[in-house]
Amino acid sequence: MTTEEHPDTSFLGSNNTFFMPNTISISFGMEEEDPWSAVRFDNDDDLRAPLTQSIQVDEGMVTESITAANVLIGVDLPEIFDTAYIRAGPIGDRITTESLETVIKLGGLSPRHNEQIMSLIVPPGAMYVTRNEFNTALALIGCAQKNMDLPSPLLRNLDSFQVKKINPLISTVKPKQFDDDPWRLSSTPPSNIFPVYPDDQSKPIPTHTKNISVATKIAKDTQLNSEVITDKWFTDLDQITITIAEKEGFLFTHVNYLIQSNQRQSSVRRRYSDFFWLWEILLKRYPFRIIPHLPPKKISGKDEVFLKQRCKGLSRFINCIIRHPVLKNDEVVTTFLTEETEFLLWRKAMTPSIEEEFIRINPDIDELQGFIPKDLSSRIEHIKNTVPKSIEKYDKLGSIMEKMVNIKHARSIELRRYDSTLKELSTIEHDCFVQNCDACNHVVRGYESVGNYMHSESAIIESEIASINNVLESLQRHKDIATCFLDMLDRKVRLAVNQIDTLTKKIQQNTIKVNQNRGVPGLESEVERLDHLLKTDTEHLIYQQRRDTYIHYCVASELSYLHKQQAFISLLYQNYVRQQLQHARRTIDNYKALEALLYEMPKPEDFA
Repeated sequence: MTTEEHPDTSFLGSNNTFFMPNTISISFGMEEEDPWSAVRFDNDDDLRAPLTQSIQVDEGMVTESITAANVLIGVDLPEIFDTAYIRAGPIGDRITTESLETVIKLGGLSPRHNEQIMSLIVPPGAMYVTRNEFNTALALIGCAQKNMDLPSPLLRNLDSFQVKKINPLISTVKPKQFDDDPWRLSSTPPSNIFPVYPDDQSKPIPTHTKNISVATKIAKDTQLNSEVITDKWFTDLDQITITIAEKEGFLFTHVNYLIQSNQRQSSVRRRYSDFFWLWEILLKRYPFRIIPHLPPKKISGKDEVFLKQRCKGLSRFINCIIRHPVLKNDEVVTTFLTEETEFLLWRKAMTPSIEEEFIRINPDIDELQGFIPKDLSSRIEHIKNTVPKSIEKYDKLGSIMEKMVNIKHARSIELRRYDSTLKELSTIEHDCFVQNCDACNHVVRGYESVGNYMHSESAIIESEIASINNVLESLQRHKDIATCFLDMLDRKVRLAVNQIDTLTKKIQQNTIKVNQNRGVPGLESEVERLDHLLKTDTEHLIYQQRRDTYIHYCVASELSYLHKQQAFISLLYQNYVRQQLQHARRTIDNYKALEALLYEMPKPEDFA
């Protein structure tokens, strides 16, 4: 910068930029938590849009044009600002004025103060506010609460507050006709699968289930309905936790696992053999569904590392089941999670049906035809070609994540070693060889401060390792689901064999024969035999056609289920980034506090 470019070089001159940065580039790219939402807004208001690389802060913004949209640009805000923004349900990096007003009321201010904040933040006629304006509103709440040192508002019950985002691109009008999109967000689907009942709608009991037990009726009612909205598949999910309860036996020990369900409020003990029994039963009852894998068996040498890994595998197995829109409603699964008696005794006393899903449900095939994609075969071929490659990459991602965990764990250990070594050094150097040397005493106290804060950083890293392990577990679960889908396709090849073509030809030939022989004297018994054979073959043909249609429908549904798993990958990385941001802030705060403590440490001139 030269005097020719800025003639007025006085400290208060209008062109002085000594205290102004050349460019500020702050982006608040927060992803939506609804993984199926596609809402985006046009950037029609440049003054209110978040700063990007191409937008510079000029002098006028500071001196004349300070607005709610820019007053906090460049300020390091407390974590509660991010938490409140996420829970306010952002859509396209913007918050509706209704959500903003609700958040402001959490501050516990008077109605007058709430109105003043709204009038200062929301432009006339606006239906939304930007991220920067939302942050300014929170800062004003903090000011009103007399928290003036980087205002951090007090928002009561924020943890229990969550704005439900509405996607305006999804029509609330129900389609009148079927289409061949198996992962629609709303439609009028078949009456036998993946139901969502409105609160005021009674659940019909099909007539063909009248002779079935009440428990079976309840289980079927969760599958039979005239309406399904697939974006509800993954709402209100249960969470199953599995821990090692105790070991039993002397020569041949076995381990009991404690299974706790949040939604069912149940706590039961199961052995590995019980899990294996459940896995076999589900394979028989749902051969054309995605059945998750079990962790491997081990006859002897069950050390703590093995038991920990098996516990993770069992947790992954049962949580995949209760996340599946069909399997989670199975009566055997419900019993497995809730039966408090010894499960081996229950298995011996109550033998559940192992007939496949089609036989037990007896679905209305006419309604299913419209929900089988016309290009289902090509989609399956595409999956067969791409999924194995994806599985290979997920294996590699998991290996990389494990290395990251090991590196961070090693750093955590070294930080603790550094802490202990520094404290040992402070003991040695506590007494200086120079009499009455206060400077060395200050240095030794600095050792202790540095060691304590390195110990704190080690704890932060351990917390970060836990979040990375969650990512690793989610990647493993996603890979397992893809692998199990391929297994289901293999089962389909073996179990979906039919004689439709053979029966069709046989019926055609026998029809010709019976028409030729009918009315011919002496061939009455032959005609009667052919009529009976035609009736039997026709019944078998209809049954196999219905079963084949249902199998295709199951495969299409599982393909939709697999497709929707990508949404969990989106949430996985959104949560991961959010957690990394929290760990980074904790690290910064840790070293800022250490910097303040070390500021008064002696300088070179303090040493004699």
